[in-house]
Amino acid sequence: MNNPQMTYKLKKSNYLPHQWAFLSSQARECCLVGGFGSGKTFTFLRKAFIAMISKKNIDGKSKGWVLYPTYADGEDLFFHPFCALLDKYSIPYTPKISKLEIHTAYGYIKVMSMERPDRMVGAELTWAGADEFDVAPYDRGNRVF
Repeated sequence: MNNPQMTYKLKKSNYLPHQWAFLSSQARECCLVGGFGSGKTFTFLRKAFIAMISKKNIDGKSKGWVLYPTYADGEDLFFHPFCALLDKYSIPYTPKISKLEIHTAYGYIKVMSMERPDRMVGAELTWAGADEFDVAPYDRGNRVF
């Protein structure tokens, strides 16, 4: 069984230059902008993986949100593929499909919908990220940001 002290390495040679620049960025805020098929969602999944294992609170746990225009987008584009990524690295997890949460020894990730920005309050997060931000209505995306 893997534990939070294990090290996982991504190989630069497996990514395009723009993907690697995003993955390796240490900036507080960063984004990956690209056209259809440029690997934005693929890379976002790995960026969330990096955040899950490295962005910890005082208790040593990660608490992250991933934001999608709708819950359906989050389930299809993040939840199931992220569980497959955890399987690939043999990281045990508990999926809570009804809440779109994934719990691991590192902490948890919750998929949030951009449909109700007013519900995004009161969370003490160690990290957050958004995917498909450009397809959300402008006013909603602006409030989410």
